[in-house]
Amino acid sequence: MRILLAIAIVVLLGAVAFFSGRTHALTNESTPTDTSNPAVSGFGVEKSKKDGTSIVVGLGMLRPVGDVIQIGAPPGSRVAEVLVSEGDIVESGDHLVVLDQHEVAEASVALAKARLSSSKALQLAEIGVAEASIAKAKLAAEQVVTLTPLEVESQETNVELLKAAAENAKRNLDRFEPLATDNTVSPQDYDAQKLAARQAELNLQEATITLERLKSKTSLDALLAQQQIKVAEANLERARRSIQLDVLENDVALSQAKLDQCLICAPGVGEVIKVYARPGQPCSGEPLVDFGDTSHMYVLTEVYQTDALKVHVGQRAVVTSPALPEPLSGKVTTISNQISRQSIFSSSPTALVDARVVDVHILLDHGSPANRLIGLQVDVKIFVSATAPTNSVTPTENADTP
Repeated sequence: MRILLAIAIVVLLGAVAFFSGRTHALTNESTPTDTSNPAVSGFGVEKSKKDGTSIVVGLGMLRPVGDVIQIGAPPGSRVAEVLVSEGDIVESGDHLVVLDQHEVAEASVALAKARLSSSKALQLAEIGVAEASIAKAKLAAEQVVTLTPLEVESQETNVELLKAAAENAKRNLDRFEPLATDNTVSPQDYDAQKLAARQAELNLQEATITLERLKSKTSLDALLAQQQIKVAEANLERARRSIQLDVLENDVALSQAKLDQCLICAPGVGEVIKVYARPGQPCSGEPLVDFGDTSHMYVLTEVYQTDALKVHVGQRAVVTSPALPEPLSGKVTTISNQISRQSIFSSSPTALVDARVVDVHILLDHGSPANRLIGLQVDVKIFVSATAPTNSVTPTENADTP
């Protein structure tokens, strides 16, 4: 019985010790900032030694505006050539790295463009022939409309003249018949007049047939000319559709896209921060180049959650670090609305390592020398109740002075 009682006492004491420690830890996490000594935790609020201005203290990291962009390549390819070095300033679209298969992709683009060009030339030639056929057919139709009626009119006049000549020859023959009976005229003259009348009649018949043929031919020629126009127009449409230029243009675009994948380009104006790529290196999804706009720098600052509402856009800040030749100045430009876990840690052994913080972006007044220390951890002081100096604070000045 005594043994059971002793075990129960030990378990009870252990439970009390556990919950006491847990409560102490939660208390420390919920209120980690000691406003009298924020340097111990890396976060907090302190007072300026000069005029008592409130200053929110946080930890930060130097980053280029737009952040560091890690540029990679599709897995399975291999680096053929590296065209840049660290520190190079590049323009948007400049080539940074060339991948293998570049020459093959370039030849594919040239071949696709050549096919498209020759197909366009062939299509233009066929279209030209078809358009010429249309023009010829329309000219023939116009001739039918304008010239054929004139031929008909001329033939009608000829028929009228031949009809008059035939009638005249018939009258002369009628006069010759009684004279031939009385032997007043010779049989030879009568026969000649009879032959003339017959010839005039035959000429009239031939002219009449020609006139009818012309009239029939006019309607047929007009119909034929219209059909020829339709055939020529159909040939023109076939010439336009026979070669699928859109397919060839898509081939060019696809070949160009494959070529572009073999050329790693700068996404904008900026600096080559880090080069990981080496000729012959296989691409496995890892970055080849780090890129960023280092002409403008900001500080990614973590402010403790209980101090977040004290910070506002436009407030001045001072950034310090042993690595900097002098403190840097800037102003708050962005404040996150979300509380997240701490990702920047102080080197102090007593500092917090699992705090809840709010991200604050501080745009520095000058990009240099921060652009030479990208990723540097810094201490940040945000002047929440007054405006700090716009110029960088010199090492001889009090960093607490707003």
